[in-house]
Amino acid sequence: IVPGVNREEKKSSAAEEPVPFEMKLNITNSEIVFVEDTSQWDSNSVILKSTTVITYRPLVVEKPLSCNLNHCEMFSCVLGMEDETALSIIDPVTVNIEIVLDHDVKTLKVHMVHLSLRLSYHDVRMFSQMLESLPKQTRWARSHSIPQSVDNTRPANFRSQLTKLGALGFTEGDCATALEKCNGQLDDAALWLTQHASPVQETSSDRNSSAVNRSFTVIEVETDSLSMCIIDDCRDADVPLLEMTLGALVLRQ
Repeated sequence: IVPGVNREEKKSSAAEEPVPFEMKLNITNSEIVFVEDTSQWDSNSVILKSTTVITYRPLVVEKPLSCNLNHCEMFSCVLGMEDETALSIIDPVTVNIEIVLDHDVKTLKVHMVHLSLRLSYHDVRMFSQMLESLPKQTRWARSHSIPQSVDNTRPANFRSQLTKLGALGFTEGDCATALEKCNGQLDDAALWLTQHASPVQETSSDRNSSAVNRSFTVIEVETDSLSMCIIDDCRDADVPLLEMTLGALVLRQ
C-alpha cells in the first residue's frame, strides 16, 4: 500500500524552500579621484581606476559578499593633464575581496596575486595632506554653505580664502562674514573670527563616523608576491633608492 500525499502539503513544502538568488553588479572603467587641494583646478590628485564586479549571494552563508577589482591601478597626476603628468603608483593588479562568516567570526579577506608598488617623496607628502584634509572637508560639507548665486559674485580667490579660514575650525558662513567685514584681508579676517565667532566643536558622532569600522573580527590581506620601490624625486630626478621583493606575504589582524 502506497500512502497518499496531500497536494497542499506538497505546495507548503515547496514554498518553504528558499529560492536561489544572486545579485551581480558590474561597474566598468570606474574611477575614484582623490584631490590634494579642492580649492585649485590644477591640484595634484590620485586616481584609482578599475573594473569592479560585486556579487551578493544571501543564501551562501559562508561567503555572502565578494568584490573583484579587475585591472586595478593607481597613479598620481595633475587634474586636467592626466595623460601628460601621470606617474604610476600601483601597477594593474586584480584584487579579490571576500567577506567570510564562520560561526561568530567575521573575516574580511583581501587577496592579490602580484602587487607592484612605487612610492616617492612627493607621493608620501601628497597622501599625508589628503588625509589631513578629509576631516576638514567633512565638517565643511555638513556646515551651511553660501548660496551659489551669491558665491558667483565674489572675487576669484574668495573660495581659496574661505578654505584657509575654514582650516581654523570656523563655519563657512562665519568665514564669509569675516572676509566681508575686513574687505578681503585674510589676516584681519582671521583675527575677527577669533573675537566674534566660535570654532565648530567636533561631536561624538563626527568622531564615530571618522573612526575605522571595526565590525570585522579578522582582517586578512594576502599577496603571492610584493614588489616595492622607493624613489627619490626631490630634485625632479627619479632615482630608485630601495627596491624590495617579498613572496607569500600575509597580514592578519
